[in-house]
Amino acid sequence: MEQMLEAQREKHGLVGLGGLVLKDGEVREVAAVGLRRKGHPIAVTTEDLWHLGSVTKAMTATMIARLVERGVLDWTTPLSDLLPAQTESIHSGYHSVTLEDLLTHRAGLPANFSFFSNFERPPVDGELPSRRLQAVMRILTEAPVHPPRSAHLYSNVGYTLAGVVAEQATGASWEELMRREVFTPLGITSAGFGAPGRAGGIEQPWGHQTVLGLMKRATAPGPNADNNAILGPAGTLHMSLQDWARFVQAHLAGPRGESALLQPETFRRLHRPLLEDYAYGWVAGDPGELGARGPLLWHNGSNTMWYALMLILPEHRMAILFASNDGDLKAAEAAMQESAQALVGRYLAPGAGSRPGP
Repeated sequence: MEQMLEAQREKHGLVGLGGLVLKDGEVREVAAVGLRRKGHPIAVTTEDLWHLGSVTKAMTATMIARLVERGVLDWTTPLSDLLPAQTESIHSGYHSVTLEDLLTHRAGLPANFSFFSNFERPPVDGELPSRRLQAVMRILTEAPVHPPRSAHLYSNVGYTLAGVVAEQATGASWEELMRREVFTPLGITSAGFGAPGRAGGIEQPWGHQTVLGLMKRATAPGPNADNNAILGPAGTLHMSLQDWARFVQAHLAGPRGESALLQPETFRRLHRPLLEDYAYGWVAGDPGELGARGPLLWHNGSNTMWYALMLILPEHRMAILFASNDGDLKAAEAAMQESAQALVGRYLAPGAGSRPGP
């Protein structure tokens, strides 16, 4: 796998690239190639931390599912009841919106907050829940983009609002809820928020952004190395490849009743699209593009300085994870797609030694 990733990294001009194969509940291969920072001779390692971008959405939905199972929240409670103190200020077009709508991108919310809101840089501390509430309320006072449940519109605002609903229901921040409901139960210890590492060192990969299509610029870890922390529920997590695999393994095993994180039917709900091909932080894809039979669930993510992709093939008990500290989306997508096709061909070819499922 290391040789394959290095060939893809060189072919597509990426700074760094990591990958992991999960099969039958085991990590079969993990590799990392390239540099932590362009122009510096420090190589990435298999223990490094990678920014996951919108892959965070599947984790936010999983956290909310835990709260639903305990009766703290409900999938179908309307927003007018979820945020009762704010109902009078919320446009009536949003009153019927539910958590189910928010997590499947059919709430009628815009795709993103205003351009200027990204310049707000609240610290990741006790101030964030109130700042998130203020940010979503500025959107909720305006009319929906389309009537709820009438169309699909991918929305970072929707996932941020889902995080706000969880914060208001529990009195805990989204960050604390993620630790308590997802990371700790799964034994994930490397997860954090925003870009990994610190500005004064290169102990973790730095993100890289392509400027004018000509050069790649490294961005030092810190507030400017990621989107506004207010968007946390939509896409600011980082972690190691191995810890990411712990989360994905729960979703591979869960529908069969082999994970204690959620009930099997809850896992199946999270994987089931409601409108078009989008489920709860997962996209139902075409496995034929990888040379496999279905189903295929996937999600990708980028903050323009990193790119991440997760693919799971439940029928084969297999998942493939990729991450790059290079925000050249076209190049990263191509390298990961080609690598995934090669890995599927190797692991799922007849006689490849795959252990059969039950």
